Amino acid sequence: MSPSPPPLNASQAVERIREIIVGRHLERLEQRVARLETTATPSPAIGFPPDRSAVNESPLEALQQNVQRLVDSNRQQTELQFSIYREETQRLAVQIQHVAAIKAQEGPPRAVHQLEQKIGTWLTEWQHSFRDHLLDRDRRIDPRRGRGPVARDRISPDAARKPGCRSRIHRRTL
Repeated sequence: MSPSPPPLNASQAVERIREIIVGRHLERLEQRVARLETTATPSPAIGFPPDRSAVNESPLEALQQNVQRLVDSNRQQTELQFSIYREETQRLAVQIQHVAAIKAQEGPPRAVHQLEQKIGTWLTEWQHSFRDHLLDRDRRIDPRRGRGPVARDRISPDAARKPGCRSRIHRRTL
């Protein structure tokens, strides 16, 4: 299994979105220009007025001029669309950053709180289980001592004075 890439922050995500939009747009533009350059007839939908000088020139020159006008017109339209896309992307980036800032200020989500509660409950249960285990162990070691609950660990003053004692902590029972 390959490791997943690290999550992107808001500005990196916005930049990635911009790259995708610009890349798609440029790809479409290149396809459109290539199609226009290979096509020799002008489109009637564009509605260019007939050029008066084309009557005097050869048909090939007039056709080249019409193609050039179409290419120029498409470039202008594409640049206009590109600027609109860029403005829209910037507007979305500002919105994304605004939402990210709001989310950062909100604090931990509800799921984190629930997880903390579950872990706290589990730790409490584990602590009780461990205490029960210690009591059972004490009962097995010395049946007279292990009858009451463990009061607490404390440093025995007598143990601190004994030279041969390894541990100064002794368990007292109630």
